[in-house]
Amino acid sequence: MKKVLSGLIAVVLACSLSACKKEPEIISLSGKTMGTTYHIRYIDDGSVKENSEKTHEQIEVVLKDVNQKMSTYIKDSELSRFNQNTQVNTPIEISADFAKVLQEAIRLNQVTEGSLDVTVGPVVNLWGFGPEKRPERKPTPEQLAERQGWVGIDKIHLDMSGKTPTLSKAVPQVYIDLSSIAKGFGVDQVADVLEQNHVQNYMVEIGGEIRAKGKMPKIKLGKSLLKNRIIRVKEQFKK
Repeated sequence: MKKVLSGLIAVVLACSLSACKKEPEIISLSGKTMGTTYHIRYIDDGSVKENSEKTHEQIEVVLKDVNQKMSTYIKDSELSRFNQNTQVNTPIEISADFAKVLQEAIRLNQVTEGSLDVTVGPVVNLWGFGPEKRPERKPTPEQLAERQGWVGIDKIHLDMSGKTPTLSKAVPQVYIDLSSIAKGFGVDQVADVLEQNHVQNYMVEIGGEIRAKGKMPKIKLGKSLLKNRIIRVKEQFKK
């Protein structure tokens, strides 16, 4: 009798534990940032620290912070304030995040032998791809030559030796544009939020920049749900 009772208890406990185990759920979040959009998908297997609403709020805060530091479209962003500053050879203090991204941009400039140059802002703006007003006519060779004279990674100096990093410019017109690298930094920041919330499987995309980790688990689909998805796929092929 005791053996039978013990067996029943074991079965009940096993059933209870399996019932409590959360089925993996795909969470999708999206929004706008840095003049583009972002899309995030991650797996909530029950071990995630925060719910999707709270996670989304945390991500929005992080992206707003990156934008406020590195956007050329926000007039009072940290980057915009540096670009508007016309003092030469005068170090100004910058945030650790700004310095980190700029340090990587300088490294990539060296690795690519100048192909990636974040000081190309004056030329970008001249062609109408920046925050300046779009030109009504094609830039002249003289205008291009003038602006190209303001471009060059050697025209900025990043000093990381002190307690607070500093940045200075050699010519007043130096204009840094971090569009080629800031979104990637934003992706990393979002990934950090997810991992701090114990998310192990995710994909983060901002304007085409992607970071992914883990794998997609096998999720059981109900027959009706699976049937509906098959029907939708067939309808798409008919179109």
